[in-house]
Amino acid sequence: STQGVSSAASDVYKRQVTQGWTTSFTDINVHALEDPNQVIRVIRKVLDNLEVEFEGTLLDKPLVLGVGDITGDTMTFQVMTKCIANQHNNVLRALRRECKDAFDAARIRRAF
Repeated sequence: STQGVSSAASDVYKRQVTQGWTTSFTDINVHALEDPNQVIRVIRKVLDNLEVEFEGTLLDKPLVLGVGDITGDTMTFQVMTKCIANQHNNVLRALRRECKDAFDAARIRRAF
């Protein structure tokens, strides 16, 4: 059931927080017709900048895991970040903002 999935995810999050860190998986969506290799290059540049901006908060190098899904006009890339416990929200907000700016600069269309 959905409740079991949510509960399991919550349990993993709680365990991670008690260990002093949080791992987050974030979906970044673009239009399905975009070149996935170019999108990955742009996301990696964003992650390199985040690594500098959040030095001391990020515990491991953020990773783009690749294309997680293609549905209709949307291609979804997954990004993994590992942060000090309860510090992930600032990193994820910056990730989304910087991806949007980088996609605009590279003329990568987002999903509609």
